[in-house]
Amino acid sequence: MIVGVLAARNAAHFGAPAASYETWTYAGSAATALAQLEAQLDVWLAGVRGLGEAGLRVPVGAKEPFPEAPMADLVLHIHRELIHHLSEVCLLRDLYLHTRPAANGATR
Repeated sequence: MIVGVLAARNAAHFGAPAASYETWTYAGSAATALAQLEAQLDVWLAGVRGLGEAGLRVPVGAKEPFPEAPMADLVLHIHRELIHHLSEVCLLRDLYLHTRPAANGATR
């Protein structure tokens, strides 16, 4: 999510530093990963907000698999990816929460 969905697109479309799976400094903790996610999401959202109507109609160009597609298509795709994958993260957090017994011995 952080690298392939957000950071690489931020670099390609919104002037952020180059990012790749090979060069990314991966987080060593959940807190650091969350901070990285929030930072990349902030860049993405600021970039999208700055596009305006005309910018959403501009083709994404050679940096994407479908260069003739409008930027609006990429924005929609990235937002679907965020919803999909972050929903999976929420599910895993919920499942983990329910694998530990409650302090009072009750099941959750």
